[in-house]
Amino acid sequence: MEKPGYFSKKEFSENHGAMMESILVSAPICIKVFDRKLRLVFINNWGAQEHKITRQEQFDSFDYFSTIAEGDRGKIKDAAEAAFSGETRYAEFGHVSGTSRQQWCFSAASPLKNSDGGTEYVIMCSLDFTEYTKAELSLKRERRMFKLLLDATPLCIKWFDKEGNLLSVNKAGKEEHFLTEKTDLEIKNWEYMECIDKKYHAIVKEKFAEALENKDGVEFTMEHAVGTSKGSWCRSKIAPVRNESGEVELVLFISQDITDEKKAGSQESIRIREIETMNKLMIGRELKMIELKKEIERLKKQQSAHEKSP
Repeated sequence: MEKPGYFSKKEFSENHGAMMESILVSAPICIKVFDRKLRLVFINNWGAQEHKITRQEQFDSFDYFSTIAEGDRGKIKDAAEAAFSGETRYAEFGHVSGTSRQQWCFSAASPLKNSDGGTEYVIMCSLDFTEYTKAELSLKRERRMFKLLLDATPLCIKWFDKEGNLLSVNKAGKEEHFLTEKTDLEIKNWEYMECIDKKYHAIVKEKFAEALENKDGVEFTMEHAVGTSKGSWCRSKIAPVRNESGEVELVLFISQDITDEKKAGSQESIRIREIETMNKLMIGRELKMIELKKEIERLKKQQSAHEKSP
């Protein structure tokens, strides 16, 4: 049989049975032992308190696996079975409401070997994981909400690392640049600069570097290369995302299509030029009319004077 461990004092080494019993009593984890039929044959004091067992009769009728959430029950039984084959198996699971003081646990099932090296029993140690699991579930929920928000916005949103490597693109961005059929890996390998008109390459690189030094980010307008985007013009903002130490971890690149605005601006410019031309023509016409009126008046006076002369 294997040694229970190492002891720093001789009296502990010589009387390790008492020491091990004390550990079982005091350890703040739920310790259980199962036989080959997965019947519970031992639970330590901490575990008994967790499951509100105060009398031997309660223990004798206690069905541990019924306290495990139905969806997790199979994997905990599988972990115990694997331990009988000499394997140590880890698993997270939830408890059925009201059967334990803990809502979530992290468990390890290991073989208990006898003096011949065989496994007659399995020991399962469970640690309260409730706060961690709640935090993890909350984080997952926030991530789902964040993804829903990203996918709902009509803006093209791209995430880069601080070296300029593309990490992800939101739904609107994928649709904008015809990436909806590409995998996440293919999108990471997508050369984003190829969709930008070459005359703006240097500007975008300059703005990216400038954004790393500016906490509020930088804004600019750029044009897309023909055929690489549904729109031709974008109003963009690049902003750094910093960690608690103030170091840049990610870079956010947001773009809004302003093609229609640009077209409207161009049409407005054309219209203004037409109006200006018309104004010039009208003003020229009016001036010409004034000159003609003056000339007519001059001719009338000249004719009148001619008629009065002998």
